[in-house]
Amino acid sequence: YEAAGGDDVEPDGLASDLRGIEGVEISTLFHETEERFCRAGFRSRGALNVSELAMSLGGGGHHCASGTYIKQDYETAKQYCLETIREFIRRNL
Repeated sequence: YEAAGGDDVEPDGLASDLRGIEGVEISTLFHETEERFCRAGFRSRGALNVSELAMSLGGGGHHCASGTYIKQDYETAKQYCLETIREFIRRNL
């Protein structure tokens, strides 16, 4: 990870790049922190307000770019986020 230029925070550029893929409405990038917690970044093309998604997970941000930091073990937090994201998409698309 470090050899590829990774750092200690969620790589915003990659989350934004994923959003640019044709057909993708929102992108999510999970990042395991040094403490083994979960940081998640959300990006939207605009049809979905990912700030609402982030707030439902204890985070915040803007309509098209937001995130959250969950102080649970990474795998548990990631699975919880994925369930929440799926439900968010079902309700809003």
